[in-house]
Amino acid sequence: MESPNSKIKEDKLDNDMIDMAKGENMIKKSEQKKLIMIKTERNQFAYIYDEKYYYRKERANKNGEIIYRCNKYRDPSRCCSYFTLFNDKVIKANLKHCHEENLKEISRLITKDSIKNRIENNENIFTVKLKRIYEDIKIKNTAPENMPKFEGIKTQLYEKLNKNFPKDVEDINTIDFNSNYFKNLYNEKFLVYHDEELIILQSNIQAKIMYDNSKDIFIDGTFYSAPKAIYLIIIIIIMIIIIRVNIEDTNRLSTTCFALCKNKAELLYKKLLLEINKNINYEINKIFKPTFIHIDFD
Repeated sequence: MESPNSKIKEDKLDNDMIDMAKGENMIKKSEQKKLIMIKTERNQFAYIYDEKYYYRKERANKNGEIIYRCNKYRDPSRCCSYFTLFNDKVIKANLKHCHEENLKEISRLITKDSIKNRIENNENIFTVKLKRIYEDIKIKNTAPENMPKFEGIKTQLYEKLNKNFPKDVEDINTIDFNSNYFKNLYNEKFLVYHDEELIILQSNIQAKIMYDNSKDIFIDGTFYSAPKAIYLIIIIIIMIIIIRVNIEDTNRLSTTCFALCKNKAELLYKKLLLEINKNINYEINKIFKPTFIHIDFD
């Protein structure tokens, strides 16, 4: 399996950059290209050799040389394998090992590094699907049986993904309401209303669906997912009745509006429904008058 960083490493190890020391420490170019650069959990560089062995940074000398040793160096096996970089050139190396390779552990490191690089290089962090990326890497892997299970690495991957999201909002007044985050894939704004205590998000399609199915609307709220600057997120859901010929009618729930609230005062709820009505009237020139409103919080 090839890490996205391997291409970078190969570029650094091409003919123009390699100046190997002569003698017993010299290695072949074909061996050099088996070195794959990855990043550790502490965001430091490490290397995989031949998809079998793992090298960690041991030290950086004052003359600019950086020594990487096999991660089994301090184990009972006392593996002496190492290589030395200078200005991104391999100048010394002993790539012989005295222990068995751990293919599953190496595959775990490469898999995590590959997914994390996909996260960092994705232009829209909100579209990242970790399980989908994992499955894509698994399909391309020549030894998928050595790959870790997604459940075993997903916690660290989601931590990495969360770090790439925009910082949590601590003050509504700091929000840039002209940001592209308030536009959908068709470049249409779905920001309906905002002030210092209320933000309403609803697309024109959602407005039409809400009106067309306004007999029953269901309102729920969550405190858990609310940003620091928000007290409560209100979600408005409607039930769509799907009519099919010669088949029993079925129902489907559809989310039609999100509201971010600074409090749960009655006046705020009234303002929310008033602004939703204004938006529906603006989008489709209709008056929103639901028959029943179902709510499960006070």
